[in-house]
Amino acid sequence: MNKFGNLKAVIWDLDGVIVDSEPHHFQSWHTTLEQYSLTVTDTQLRRMSGMTSPEAVRILFGANIKEEFVTQLCEEKELLFRASIKESAAYLPGVEHWLEAFKQAGTRQALASSGSQENIDAVLDLLGTRRFLDEVVSGKNLPSKPDPAVFLLAARKLGVQPKACLVIEDAIAGVAGAKAAGMKCLAVTTTNPPPELAAADVILENLEFLSVSTLKALFP
Repeated sequence: MNKFGNLKAVIWDLDGVIVDSEPHHFQSWHTTLEQYSLTVTDTQLRRMSGMTSPEAVRILFGANIKEEFVTQLCEEKELLFRASIKESAAYLPGVEHWLEAFKQAGTRQALASSGSQENIDAVLDLLGTRRFLDEVVSGKNLPSKPDPAVFLLAARKLGVQPKACLVIEDAIAGVAGAKAAGMKCLAVTTTNPPPELAAADVILENLEFLSVSTLKALFP
């Protein structure tokens, strides 16, 4: 047993967990969608947090939308996001401490994000996060959260059984996906209030409030 009980691996979400990227994503969506005469609210966008961009476009424009259009719109939106995030990317509270703590303890770590590989690479390179991670998984071409596919793929790549994994999420869809994968889930309230994240095993304001005793209790 390690210092965190029977915890073998931590699977991190990116947006809203490692970095506060919501304002950048929202502005990129607004700018892109306005070019196609579609106006959405931040509340609408927040409901789709954790989903892939193509899935969000299908929800906004209808399931019968042409895939060529989905691809085009997503590419435009993601280019704007990557340009924006470069201006102010920073770790959310407690994140860097726990990335280092898990690494020092020999706990395997993966990133499992619904974002494109290009978006993931941009943020990880800006923050210097790769040194902490054993695997990086993009769910862009997988079934979108709340489907557990991206988390299960991360666990397979890490060589760890789902029941020994902790997912750290901020999105409703992400929490649902983690639980569907048979994993424990810690939710931070970066994007959603606690009642919306009630399916998680632990809910914290941010990772500065995470303790070793909490982890041991989750993985006795």
